[in-house]
Amino acid sequence: MNFEWTERSIRLYREASAYTGFHENLSAMAAPYLDASWSLADFGCGPGLLDFHLAPMVAKVTAIDSEEAAIENLRAEIRRATEIPGGHTVVPVAQEQATGTAVCPPGISVARRDAAGRIEPVLRDLCELSADEKWDAVVMSFVGMDARLLDDLVGRARKRALLFFRHRSFDPDAPEVLGAPETERHLTAQGYSFTKTVTELEFGQPFRSLPDAEDWIADLAKRKEAKARKAREALVDTGRSDFPYFIPKTVKVTFFAVAPKEL
Repeated sequence: MNFEWTERSIRLYREASAYTGFHENLSAMAAPYLDASWSLADFGCGPGLLDFHLAPMVAKVTAIDSEEAAIENLRAEIRRATEIPGGHTVVPVAQEQATGTAVCPPGISVARRDAAGRIEPVLRDLCELSADEKWDAVVMSFVGMDARLLDDLVGRARKRALLFFRHRSFDPDAPEVLGAPETERHLTAQGYSFTKTVTELEFGQPFRSLPDAEDWIADLAKRKEAKARKAREALVDTGRSDFPYFIPKTVKVTFFAVAPKEL
C-alpha cells in the first residue's frame, strides 16, 4: 500500500469498488478455490471490501490489518450492514450519507447481512502472529512481500493461499520485495503447486462532482505530475446523477491459487 488509510481515501476506495465491481470480480476469481465449510484469513484487508464478497463463500473470515483506521471503518461497515433492511445491497458511503437511502449501483449485489456476521476484523500485524495460527484459506491482495513472508503466508493455509498482485515487478531499488513475476519464480523454485490467472479489470475512480475530481487529480500531481496529466485527459462525463465524472483505469491482475506443500 502506497497511501494512508483516511476517511477520505477509504470513501474514494469504496466508491471505486462499488462503481466498477472490482472486488466482486476478484472474489469471482477466488470462488472456485474456496469451500463453504472453510475458515479464511485476509492479510492486509484494508477496509475489507473483498471480505464482504468472500464471506458468503466460506464459514468465517478473519480480516487482519495493522492500520487502525481501516479496521475501524470495516467494523462500522459491518454494523451498518446488519442495520440495512434485507441486508443485500452494497452502498457507497458518501451516497448513503447524502441521500439517506440504500441505493445499489448497477451490477453490484452482495448478501451483506449474511456476510457481516462472518467477518471478524482484527487489528494486528502479520509478524505478530504465532507460528501455529492457521486457516483453511488465506488471501493477500496487492501487497509486495519478501520471500520469507510469502512462505510464511502460504504456510498458514491448510488448503489454499490466494494471492492477488498488480501485474508488475516492484521497485528495482528494493529487489527483496516480490511482485507478480518474482512471486511466480519463487513459487516454482520452491516446488509449490499453483495455478496462475492473468486478467484486466476496470478499477477507475468515480466522482460526485467536478471539484471532487479536481481535488483528486491535484493530490495525484503532488506524487507524479505525469500521471496527474494523464488522469486529467482521461476524465469523462458519465451522464449519471450520483457519479457524474469518472477516470477510467484498467488494472492488470495476476492471481495465484497456491496449494500448501503437504497437500
